[in-house]
This record gives sequence, structure tokens and C-alpha cells, in this order.
Amino acid sequence: MTSILITGASDAKAYRLQQYVKGDIIIFADHQDLPQLPSSSRKFIKIPQGDAPTYAHELLSVCLDHQVSKVYPLHKTEVFALSEAAILFAEYGITLVIPDQQWLNQYAGDSTYDTSNVIVLEDNKITGGNFPAELPIPQEQMNGIFNFTFHNDEIKLTLFTI
Repeated sequence: MTSILITGASDAKAYRLQQYVKGDIIIFADHQDLPQLPSSSRKFIKIPQGDAPTYAHELLSVCLDHQVSKVYPLHKTEVFALSEAAILFAEYGITLVIPDQQWLNQYAGDSTYDTSNVIVLEDNKITGGNFPAELPIPQEQMNGIFNFTFHNDEIKLTLFTI
């Protein structure tokens, strides 16, 4: 059984992302209080804020407790905190669907809040979103959740965050 964790559960973007990812159990998490609605396929849990000094370690503990195999972080602070802990999560077999630190340092300031053009990339393969199949995948990025736009016949990716 595959469990995935999507953060930012207090925002509608988390539920939009749910349409594009695959998992038997979906765990929604946020640092804000969440409703405890009965569901056999989804859970709601509270996690620390992404800028907390112990965020990555506490999230790793949550992932291990809930047997999470993939994490889709949506708060920008979480993405940056997890990019620094990517090796730690990988050692436990947990995939972080985030861009690498180099891409973040260069492009993360361009994040958008649009939910209409979403692409989920994992190992440079489209695993979700509404990206037109006939368009080439931008080569500069391997993993992450992005909005995409077209500028002068080029595909521009921006971080999909809350």
C-alpha cells in the first residue's frame, strides 16, 4: 500500500494536487489545525511550520510513523528546508518531490499561485498535471511540482507553492 503526504492542507491547492498524484492512502498535513473528517483513503495530521529548525527531522518522523513513501510539500519554506535534508529522506526510501537546491536558488523567487497549468515531474518524467503531451519536458529540472507558462515559444516553470 502506497502512502503519500501532501502538505499545505489548509489551502485548496493541496486538493488540486491530489488529482495529479497516485497513492493508496493520501495524508494531508499542515501546521494549521485541520478537520478530522472520516475517510478510509485520507488522513489529516498536524506538522510543524517549514521554518522551524527541527522541521525536516519532525517530518521524517511523521513519514516513518505513517509509512509515507513520497512527500509533496507546498509551502515554500518546507521546500527549502527539505531540499537541505533530501539525502536523509532518501536514506529511508522516502522520495521528496522537490527541485534541487541549485534550481531553487535560481528560480524559486518566481513561484506562482495559479492552479490551471500544473505539472508534476519525478526523475524528469511527467507523473501528473495537465501538461500537453506533445510538448517537450524542460530539461533543466528533474523533480518538483510546477506551474508552467509559455514565453516566446519557451516553457517556463515556476514553483507551485502556497
